Amino acid sequence: MSLLSKLLAAWARRGIRAKSLIASIAVMTIGLSIGGSALVIILERSLTNTVMSNSRQRAIDIAAQVSAGGLRAAEPVLNTTPSDGVLMQVIGPNGSVLLASAAIDGEVSLVIPKNSIASLQPKTQFVSIDSIKYVASIQPVLNRLDAAWVIVAQSLGPIDATVKTVTLIVLIASPFLIFSVGLVAWRASGNALVSVAAIRSQVESIGHTKLTDRVPVPISNDEISDLAKTMNSMLERLEISVDAQKRFVADVSHELRSPLASIKTTLEVALRSEKTTDWKMAHKIVEEEVCRMSLLVDDLLLLAKADSGQLTPQLKEIDLDDLLGHEIANFRRTTQLKLNLVTQPVKTAGDSLKLSQAIRNILDNASRYANKQVWVSLKAEGANVEITIEDDGPGVTLENRLKAVERFVRLDQHRSRDYGGTGLGLAISAEIMASHNGSLSLSDSLHGGLCATLVLPIKSKA
Repeated sequence: MSLLSKLLAAWARRGIRAKSLIASIAVMTIGLSIGGSALVIILERSLTNTVMSNSRQRAIDIAAQVSAGGLRAAEPVLNTTPSDGVLMQVIGPNGSVLLASAAIDGEVSLVIPKNSIASLQPKTQFVSIDSIKYVASIQPVLNRLDAAWVIVAQSLGPIDATVKTVTLIVLIASPFLIFSVGLVAWRASGNALVSVAAIRSQVESIGHTKLTDRVPVPISNDEISDLAKTMNSMLERLEISVDAQKRFVADVSHELRSPLASIKTTLEVALRSEKTTDWKMAHKIVEEEVCRMSLLVDDLLLLAKADSGQLTPQLKEIDLDDLLGHEIANFRRTTQLKLNLVTQPVKTAGDSLKLSQAIRNILDNASRYANKQVWVSLKAEGANVEITIEDDGPGVTLENRLKAVERFVRLDQHRSRDYGGTGLGLAISAEIMASHNGSLSLSDSLHGGLCATLVLPIKSKA
């Protein structure tokens, strides 16, 4: 494993608080290093440029004085000892020193060799005098035969001292700043994680019997607050799901208990009788109850597959009008209700067996509630195909329409299992339509009853 991989692995193992501390210290260290270095460099350049400008201006002023009044005019200036470490000289045409500051009186030229006086040009340069760095400005003296050049050299010692002081301050202050930022980051991340710890503690205490509890939501409008709200939303969905599962188990138990009780009673009665007719009647009753249980188990299996995402239809191109016609024919054989049918040829991709079951469930529901007539239509609407099944029954309120597609729901006077059905028909139809990227919706019928609309995409999106 490379060094980079090891570092990344070590970083990944760190907690949020440690990562915040390391990151803040690293960023602060880099920032102070770059900022401190930039400060020292800029300060040194700024002070040096100021010294160069001052020495150049002094040289120009002295050259102007010598040019206007001769060497005597410059004597007062050169004999004054400056407090900022300035050395001044006036050089003659042959390179000899005509005037000089008291500190260097009798010395040779600071920067001009005698044999190079003819090639000298006005300039500002760095020179070293007695191991001290100076900025020297050289300016010509105009209109004079007794003087040729003025040299003003200003020491950079004060600048070096200032730069060293600032560098020392930066070096001393940086660790304290880094430590302070690290401490603030450590405490701030700790305060932020207090809310996370409270959420974690609350989640740990929530069991399947306490799903009504919720985690505390921090007053801060940040990511942790969003996390708490998301956790509460998840707990709410989980509570609804568990409640639905409990109701589902209770309903299944109720549905299975009735046929099992009927079978048990029938067999007990038959055992006490020696008549063949009683056993034949018992066989008929048991067979009916077993068929009812078998249908219920098949429906429950289909819903279980839907809940686990395994209700995958076998899509093939089908003539939906033919499939609907087949179910209508079966419907006519089992009811005396009047049927009004309007269809048009429509092809779509779907699972014919599952779509037949969905349509059959809706037709059964309509026949159970209708008074005299059922209306069925099939038509293409844009990219979708719609099957509507309406009845002239008592209708269903909006609140009950929302419940009707739930499992084991029987509305009003039709809740009894003896009236027919288990209350799973609409729920199964809704799941089948969803597996086809379609939908089932319930609304008021123009004929006074319920209108069920099955919508399918003409071209499957599965």
